[in-house]
Amino acid sequence: MSSRQDRAADGDPPRSPQDRSADADRALDARLPTVAVVGAASEPAAALVLALGRQARRAGDATPPVAIDRVRGRVAAAHWRLADPASPSVVQALWGVDVVIWIAADTDLEGALSLRPSARRELVVKSAHTLVTACAAAGVSRLIVVTSAQVYGAAPDNPLPLPEGFPLNGARDAGIVGDLLAVEDVLADGRRVHPGLAITVVRPRPWSVRPATPSSPVTSRRLGC
Repeated sequence: MSSRQDRAADGDPPRSPQDRSADADRALDARLPTVAVVGAASEPAAALVLALGRQARRAGDATPPVAIDRVRGRVAAAHWRLADPASPSVVQALWGVDVVIWIAADTDLEGALSLRPSARRELVVKSAHTLVTACAAAGVSRLIVVTSAQVYGAAPDNPLPLPEGFPLNGARDAGIVGDLLAVEDVLADGRRVHPGLAITVVRPRPWSVRPATPSSPVTSRRLGC
């Protein structure tokens, strides 16, 4: 490339290769990451896909978020990739994705409790193992997993608010909290085995919601953890 081609239209002096490289790096950093939501056909995940799409459009990015599940969900404004999150073949759906979000906490309590505890535990742990391995293989930079603050356990002397590094003292039994603790164990192992994959755990506090009525607005209260 000639020196004339390196000059800007307004007659600025030639720009060095280092300057051009820095501009390219800044352009790459400004690009919004490609985010995929796994299990996107469920209601909580569908709401997340919608929120991600709105956020991207506000930022000037018309690219829809990636939605991954066994079946297509109700969100039309998403790039659907049909894959079983518990199957190693899910890696094919993760190519080109920067961030993966998985809601491990099952919000369909009735459906979850209808399964044999051993079968439910096996499925969620298998899904966790598979996603960690697939994300690492596909070059995903970050895996975000949503569990629950209930993994900390309920104790009268728990500090408020609970620090993130507080021990996970939830009941390691056959219940749903035990399932999430098993997922947390898989994620802790994943950090050691795949240091190139950043793994973030989000532990929201559960809420109890009372539907709105004509005489009473929607109210909610926090459940103790």
